Amino acid sequence: MNPAVVANMVLDAMSRHTGFNRNQFMGRSRRRPLAKYRLLAMTLTRWFSGGSHASVGTAFGNRSAWTSMHAEKQMREEVTRNKKIHNLSAVVTREVKAEMAKLTTHEY
Repeated sequence: MNPAVVANMVLDAMSRHTGFNRNQFMGRSRRRPLAKYRLLAMTLTRWFSGGSHASVGTAFGNRSAWTSMHAEKQMREEVTRNKKIHNLSAVVTREVKAEMAKLTTHEY
């Protein structure tokens, strides 16, 4: 699925659960916890879309492929260490999978 479409789904779900809006996720702030949540959103977008790191970076405000690769590496470790990130990842995953199922059902 198109990384930009998946990014929209992930950002909607992340916004509902974190209190940060889409503009904040797309912005350049490096403040925690926003930066950490942005890395999680990028990682989930890549996992669900199967897109390249470059396409995920583009979907997140023209960030580089390196930023997407860094996000994935960081979140693999963080999800196992940080219960809050793990739980947020699980909730967002459920919501995005449900949304993707609706889209694929309506395509036929």
